[in-house]
Amino acid sequence: MYKVEKPWGYELWINGQHPCYALKKISIKAGTKTSLQYHNFKQETNVLFQGLANLHYKKNILVENDCVSASDISTILLKPISAMDVVPKTLHRVEAITDIVTFETSTPHLDDVIRVQDDSKRPDGRLIEEHINT
Repeated sequence: MYKVEKPWGYELWINGQHPCYALKKISIKAGTKTSLQYHNFKQETNVLFQGLANLHYKKNILVENDCVSASDISTILLKPISAMDVVPKTLHRVEAITDIVTFETSTPHLDDVIRVQDDSKRPDGRLIEEHINT
């Protein structure tokens, strides 16, 4: 088990770097949001355990950085014990209304992150510097 600090909070990698799946506890601070992102191969399921959040999403097989506008995005309110499945090619972002805790399980495609927009200007992929002290 190890912790990865993020601009919006942290991830606690419960099963370390298991070769078959990832299991994480994710804590996001109120008023912050994850990257607007999608995955080509990674599939994940998230359960909001605590707090309130908005899930911004769009499913589009042809998602690319230069073809997405704000009007393409739908939003749903997530309450405790809301579950969300994120299949490949689904553009998504979580915005914490209050401090939130989610649990995520996913396929092990950990480098498969294409960031369309990121408040901290982070590049695509798994960021080695975030995992340096693991």
